[in-house]
Amino acid sequence: MLFPRVGSYVAVAMLSGYSAGVVVLTEDVESIEVNINDGTKLTITEGGISLNVKDSITLDIDDSSAAFNGGKLGGLINVADLTSHLNTIEKDINNLKTVFSSWVPAPQDGGAALKGAVSSWAGQQLALSQRSDYEDDKVKH
Repeated sequence: MLFPRVGSYVAVAMLSGYSAGVVVLTEDVESIEVNINDGTKLTITEGGISLNVKDSITLDIDDSSAAFNGGKLGGLINVADLTSHLNTIEKDINNLKTVFSSWVPAPQDGGAALKGAVSSWAGQQLALSQRSDYEDDKVKH
């Protein structure tokens, strides 16, 4: 359904047997709505696009963002950035495994051999991940 902007010129077709007309042409559109019998609704306005599928899936798009199902779960994950963060953690764990697998216990050293083996690994702190490191805040779900 086409909704003309108030005050714009429109062309109306009268249908035989009906007392109401149908807008067939307008110079300025306020919004467009498409309703499907299964409960699906698409609305297009100057502000953006809204899609509602049977009240179970929604998509709202404007000039700054897109939100699926209300966007309450936050932005979508940038997979490459998240993979990079996970790889950093995995490499650190693998380094620790290497330290332990190459460590040979020395009798009666009080743990000095272990302390020496892990000292270089333990001195390298991991940076804490921030949501902004891997989140695309323009696409929310």
